[in-house]
Amino acid sequence: MQLVLIIAGEEHTHELRSVLIDHGYRATEIGSNGEFLQYGETVLLLGLEKDEIDPMIEVLKQECPCHGHKDAPFREQVKLYVLNTDGYHRLHG
Repeated sequence: MQLVLIIAGEEHTHELRSVLIDHGYRATEIGSNGEFLQYGETVLLLGLEKDEIDPMIEVLKQECPCHGHKDAPFREQVKLYVLNTDGYHRLHG
């Protein structure tokens, strides 16, 4: 299981979520503030299997015009981090 963090400006969040949902990906949106994120940025969290990462990135590149360009200012870019996890447990209450 991989943990994917997508950091984007609030102006792109709705579009990103719509594209992800249309392709069967579920994401949790987390609003935050602090020194790491700039004002107005949102984090989307996704838990995906390793073989789902590249297709998800390709979907965003093809269908989401907000994916930005490499020459865009850092604030205008959509940043994507993929973190390895040692395990995944779902607890039922």
